[in-house]
Amino acid sequence: MNWETYLDQHEGRFLSRLIELVSIPSVSTDPGHKADMQRACEWFTRWADGLGLHSEIWPTEGHPSLFIETPPVADKPVLLIYGHYDVQPAEDRELWTHQPFEPQVSDDKLYGRGASDNKGQIWLHCAALETLLASGKPLPIQVKLLIEGEEEVGSPNLPKLLTQHKEQLGADLVLVSDTSTAVKGVPTLHYSLRGIVIFEVHLQVAGRDVHSGVFGGTSPNAIHRMAQLVSRLHDENQRVVIDGFYDGVLPIDDREKELLARVPFDPEFYQGFIGCSELVGEVGFTTNERRWFRPTLDCNGIGGGFQGDGSKTIVPARAWAKFSARLVPDQTVEHVEDCCRRWFEAQTWAGKIDFRSDHGGPPYLLDPYGPLATYLEKAGQALRESFGQTPLLVRHGGAIPIVSQFQTLLGLSTVLMGFGSPDDAIHSPNEKFELANFRRGIRTSVRFLNALGSAAHQHFSIG
Repeated sequence: MNWETYLDQHEGRFLSRLIELVSIPSVSTDPGHKADMQRACEWFTRWADGLGLHSEIWPTEGHPSLFIETPPVADKPVLLIYGHYDVQPAEDRELWTHQPFEPQVSDDKLYGRGASDNKGQIWLHCAALETLLASGKPLPIQVKLLIEGEEEVGSPNLPKLLTQHKEQLGADLVLVSDTSTAVKGVPTLHYSLRGIVIFEVHLQVAGRDVHSGVFGGTSPNAIHRMAQLVSRLHDENQRVVIDGFYDGVLPIDDREKELLARVPFDPEFYQGFIGCSELVGEVGFTTNERRWFRPTLDCNGIGGGFQGDGSKTIVPARAWAKFSARLVPDQTVEHVEDCCRRWFEAQTWAGKIDFRSDHGGPPYLLDPYGPLATYLEKAGQALRESFGQTPLLVRHGGAIPIVSQFQTLLGLSTVLMGFGSPDDAIHSPNEKFELANFRRGIRTSVRFLNALGSAAHQHFSIG
């Protein structure tokens, strides 16, 4: 059977299966969902077993990963597709229009936690593989799937699995669909990711909380001091003041500026989507340069003192703040974290500083004009045929730390082909996945696999 005919007949079933998957509350951060994590992993195993594919569950100290592979195809590339079955917590339930784990279809969108990040995007590749298997023809290439359960908590155990199973994971290329398009409705290939450094700073200014009436005005206030620390991180040009923070940052070359200039961008729409009164950022750079080419440092949370209902009139002795730095090529996690640590620990005027490292991941950059450009060409052709538009080729501001580890531990480069939309509300209430992207994504995946198995060379036009 022609693969397009099969897909036309089975799209509804593929959506039903996705709804079933999204209904599993596989929240990796919550120990109470350990059984749900196992259930989501086994859901993929049953799918693979039903197609007669080889699958293995790889246990870890946390949540398991799943490995699936098709038979080898002689003299053809091997593609490793990565995704994750774990999802973010679904807090603020009152802000959801539908219950997060009771997925609903409305206005050709699937609402539910994980619908876009990442269950919908990894499942569409599974659906594409099933479609090709059902055509009755041999697969054009060998495909390996690595689906993990700890992406949303920083993939702490995946590097060890990569090392342990390096031979099994051998491939020519990695494909990751865990991003969104740069512009809504326009297919996008990303060739770079920012890295990340996450840390906390805890501050103590006195031995105990004290009465704000008896001791107020004489005892240092930890929250006030922490606010001062945060406010001093950037200068009047919104540059990070930490010595060495910008070491290694690569300039934007002319070819990348040309690619960037081709991205349709409406600052007013962007600002309206955020819901802010003005756009801010490092002076001397455009909005897209700031979010794709420049490093940043943000305070993600701050607290201290009394947090309960009502009032408690104290002067707090302790405060804390959470931070994340976004890195760009060629910054390193170790250097940026060390620079931040040294700066905070030098602020002895504020009180006793306790700098606590969390996790991090390096930035990733694939030369879009280098030896692997042929894979981008084939990916671009598959996107153009499925979406009817020439795809954008741009950097991405987010971080997927494991992508850099595919490069360092397995020696593999990654093509980033995301099918999410910028307004999919991932990590937020009312997460959704555009079903038009789901349908086109399956077709793109089929075409990409076929293109990799073909000797014909397609020219990839980026403009």
